[in-house]
Amino acid sequence: ADEIERLFDCLGFRVKTFSKGEFIAREGEPIKHIGIVLLGEVMVHRESATGERIILTRLKEDGMFGEVAAYTKGVWTASAVTTKDSEVLLFSPGAIFSVCPKACDTHQILTKNMLHIVSHKALVLHEKVEMLSLKSIRKKVCRYLLLRYESTQKKSFHLCQKVGLDYLLFRIMDSREF
Repeated sequence: ADEIERLFDCLGFRVKTFSKGEFIAREGEPIKHIGIVLLGEVMVHRESATGERIILTRLKEDGMFGEVAAYTKGVWTASAVTTKDSEVLLFSPGAIFSVCPKACDTHQILTKNMLHIVSHKALVLHEKVEMLSLKSIRKKVCRYLLLRYESTQKKSFHLCQKVGLDYLLFRIMDSREF
């Protein structure tokens, strides 16, 4: 508990409550904070040129948003809005990579963890781009099965998981192979 209090003090963390439907961040605005969902749910989305809402992700407890855009463009690349009453931990992006005046160990651990999170998200994005670049449904299914095998080292697994089906059937209705 003391370590968490020191971290909150050192990095200026604050917890804010948001009502359902309230915007936490709007696409194009400067980023002032990174968020971690403590309670509730946050939908991250973009608006297309035609005004259509494109849902990028839905974040539940422990989901983080803003960490990639904060260190690249400095503006929100998507909007974040609550889909339920929510509590979100907010902190400044500069607090992560700035030199800690108290030289606390927790600050170094947080920096290392943030790099791990951003690296993992980059890897997931790479896999999605690779999957989208495959031309046929057969190739997509084979690649998905290979990725599952590589991650589990099991020759059999259930395909009834919604995430797996979404991954496999992404845009299948638009495909000429269907």
